[in-house]
Amino acid sequence: MLSSRSFSKLFKGANCSGKIYIFSTTLPIAVAPGKLSNREDKKLLGTEKEKALFSPANDVYTKLGEECAQSGCAVDLFVFPNNYVDLATIGEVCRLSGGEIYKFNYFSIDNDGERLLDELKRNFQRTTVFDALMRIRTNTGIRPVDFLGHFYMTNSTEMIFGTMDADKTVAVELKHDDKLPTEGNSYVQVALLYTSISGQRRLRVLTLALTVTSSYASLYPLCDLDTIMNYTMKVAIRSILLSTPKSIRDSIITQTANMLACYRKHCAQSTAAGQLILPETLKLLPMYAAALLKSDLLTGTQTVTTDDRSWLIHRLMSMNIKGSSAYLYPRIYPL
Repeated sequence: MLSSRSFSKLFKGANCSGKIYIFSTTLPIAVAPGKLSNREDKKLLGTEKEKALFSPANDVYTKLGEECAQSGCAVDLFVFPNNYVDLATIGEVCRLSGGEIYKFNYFSIDNDGERLLDELKRNFQRTTVFDALMRIRTNTGIRPVDFLGHFYMTNSTEMIFGTMDADKTVAVELKHDDKLPTEGNSYVQVALLYTSISGQRRLRVLTLALTVTSSYASLYPLCDLDTIMNYTMKVAIRSILLSTPKSIRDSIITQTANMLACYRKHCAQSTAAGQLILPETLKLLPMYAAALLKSDLLTGTQTVTTDDRSWLIHRLMSMNIKGSSAYLYPRIYPL
């Protein structure tokens, strides 16, 4: 087993960025830095103490992930477990470096071989950049206050990625804390400094101009349900490490009810009191919210193992909008 600094030193010594692929089958129990023990306790799942199962058992892999991110390299982990491997701990190196976890339970070449090849092919062929630094800028009146995804932060404004690829998404919460101009636009700018696969250092800047309005009637028709659910899911994932399954589910129900009640109060006052009124853009919000509540991510039952939940937490935290919509409401094909 390599020490907590060995991976990053490989790339520092070569003065380049890159990616590390690890193929593993068992829990690292060798007497070496990063040694782990089996701490799975199914009795804690669904209780107030289950969050301990999804927190790292030590800081070795966390420090390794930070080192890798700062060195411009990421770690992708392919794991083939038959038993508990503590993905909540070893997955930290992937989370902080911008990497990914691929999980194949009880791997069989006949059943899983094609999927493994497809995952490797997509990993190699998708657009990927290295040693990336992202920063969000806004005009006065709004500011970024929260960041969700797979990256490492040394301060409150800059996100560091060992690698960043076309399949990952970062969610950013903007806080409205000052007056905005009632005429004209408000601006959000994303700047990404990165190294291309050819070794060129580049800067990409995306600027979004948003119309300012004080009217709920103008706001609701522009809501994007898929984006709202992607963000809601990622907030729920972060809460798994801080709260109980019941309080997370209650929070999602409350937020959903508040969004729809606000529309009823400000945009549909003339309708009958007992009539259900939903905005056109959010008419499927109750269905998606129910799907999230019933998902394996938040069930809090012993039927889903700790490692499976840890893998879902990792996978969904960086998932793009298209992927999260398919996860919450899977496609069904006639056979």
